[in-house]
Amino acid sequence: RLDVPKVFSLQGSLSDYLKKIGGSFLFRLQASYEASTVRAYEYATAESQLARELILEHNPSCNVKLVDYGVHPSFFDIKWDPCEEPSMLFIGSLDKRKGTHQLIDAFKDEALSHVRLVIVGAGPLEEELKAKASSNVEWRGRLSRADIQHELSQSWGLVMPTFADTGPTVLKEARVVGLPVITTHDAGAKSYLVDGENGSVISSGDVQAIIQSVLAITQSRDKCLAMGAVNWESTREELHPARSIEKFVDVYRNILNLPK
Repeated sequence: RLDVPKVFSLQGSLSDYLKKIGGSFLFRLQASYEASTVRAYEYATAESQLARELILEHNPSCNVKLVDYGVHPSFFDIKWDPCEEPSMLFIGSLDKRKGTHQLIDAFKDEALSHVRLVIVGAGPLEEELKAKASSNVEWRGRLSRADIQHELSQSWGLVMPTFADTGPTVLKEARVVGLPVITTHDAGAKSYLVDGENGSVISSGDVQAIIQSVLAITQSRDKCLAMGAVNWESTREELHPARSIEKFVDVYRNILNLPK
């Protein structure tokens, strides 16, 4: 055994997912190993304050540094030009954790009948969700990065009503492009939002909050563009890959006690 410092990065917490949404026997078995694994490390990086808190729940003495993962460089070149018709975008797995049932229920409400919802992704709930969805929901399935970027470029906003996420990455990608975002208090990347200014941070499972947040973004195209502009430049700076590299280098320098 080499007597060297050990460091790990947390991307998602199985025990948090289990607490929020439950899971199968296999999932519970996998989650049971998480605490002992986290306790084996004295150093860690976390992509969000939420991720940091989850690490410290298992290992209070762990030295945890916030190092978010930068967005792929190609997203910085996307020109955001929302289409004339109000539309919102969801990108992710079609499962319980992502709040997809509540999202579909929200868009069945008459108040959102004029807003198109584009769903990108696949998952175990796909057929069930399609069966109960209203006619203003469009299904794209799994898409390439280039096609996802195209959807982002013309959508009015991203909606991610997750029940448990230390990210998600798509929220950060959307903000780099410029879209306002709706997410929940259970998303780590909510830190890139100013509630009511460049999106909304709501309680998970709250269908009415989804409806009201979508209405706020789709009030007018000008309002949508103004919301997207809030903190856009600073978010792009923070989520540039070079920034992530700098932070990881600093982590290793501190662990090894090297001069800058």
